[in-house]
Amino acid sequence: MYKDNFLDKKDFEELQGLLTGHIFPWYLLDGVSYPGDKNIQMIHGFYNHGASGSDFMSQLGPLINKMDIFALLRIKANLLYRTDKVIEHGWHTDINHAKDKPYKTSIFYINANNGVTKFKTGEVVESVANRLVTFPGNKEHTGTTNTCDEPYRILLNINYV
Repeated sequence: MYKDNFLDKKDFEELQGLLTGHIFPWYLLDGVSYPGDKNIQMIHGFYNHGASGSDFMSQLGPLINKMDIFALLRIKANLLYRTDKVIEHGWHTDINHAKDKPYKTSIFYINANNGVTKFKTGEVVESVANRLVTFPGNKEHTGTTNTCDEPYRILLNINYV
């Protein structure tokens, strides 16, 4: 289900440095699992259904090239701030209009923290830096905030065929 140390150390550190650096733009989104769900997160849209939405798309090359991707659907970075208690967001699939079509979702964790990804089927994946988890796109899942010493939880969400 997941692979640790997915990227070479150098490639991972460059990607992690980009997403945690002071020049990387993050944007406020009202909704984590779905719009208006009363949760907020910071996001960066890299790619959405045929169009790049980011000047930083090319820096995802080492990650994308190592994955088995025929066609990209969407890539976005998510940043959730640390909370006093773990907040679990709602069950969802990433691309609702493609719920019955075969696609894959991968989550790539940028930093280690005590936030998790949970699946409605019972599996739990911990946030471990440089870990890639891949699953069918129609598999319902949810994420959480973290409560540890890390000030945030950052991951990349990648949907593709």
